[in-house]
Amino acid sequence: MDINKISVGEAAVHIPGVTKLFREYNIEFCCGGNQPLREVLENSPDLEASFLDLWEKGKNEGSIADQEIPILIDYILKNYHEKHRAELPEIIQLADRVEMRHADKSTCPKGLADHLKYMLGELELHMNKEEMVLFPILRSNPYARPVAPIDVMMHEHVEHSHSIDKIFNLTNNLVPPDEACTTWRALYSNLEHFINELKDHISLENNALFKRALQEERVESE
Repeated sequence: MDINKISVGEAAVHIPGVTKLFREYNIEFCCGGNQPLREVLENSPDLEASFLDLWEKGKNEGSIADQEIPILIDYILKNYHEKHRAELPEIIQLADRVEMRHADKSTCPKGLADHLKYMLGELELHMNKEEMVLFPILRSNPYARPVAPIDVMMHEHVEHSHSIDKIFNLTNNLVPPDEACTTWRALYSNLEHFINELKDHISLENNALFKRALQEERVESE
């Protein structure tokens, strides 16, 4: 892999540790990961130095993004779909508790619980579409290139990204106020973990699973 020819998103899924680095420098690698990596590195010498260090360390390490499509799908189901379904309802319970107990405070994230409930519903619909339609197609027929379903999933990924932005707006970028109780702080900590996993999930699909399928479609149609 030539780091001078790949995108930010491709770097995120193929080089271990890079997503954490990109978060530290506020580099979008999820739905906006099409920017050439070289352009991003040239704008920040410190980022470039840290990135090259990770690149050297990870040269001989494999990435889940390099696996065959069925293995990649299994990984997504186990590490993201199952976890989202388990974790987000618990976060919603925390948000409900915080809003009920601190509704009188100006810093209370009013509306957060309702937004997370909406987000859970949309995420569940999205994952069901993948599990019932797209993933079975990709598993069963290596020559099937379901471009239209992939386009739908990628559009919904953008909507998930907007939902994440709203979480940040409602929570002062997940910074708890001085008067925040233990539950309030736990809510923001768990939300940060959930958001990071959701972004990694979207990135892996957009920049590995879907990208591979769409690239192969172009090759076959030429």
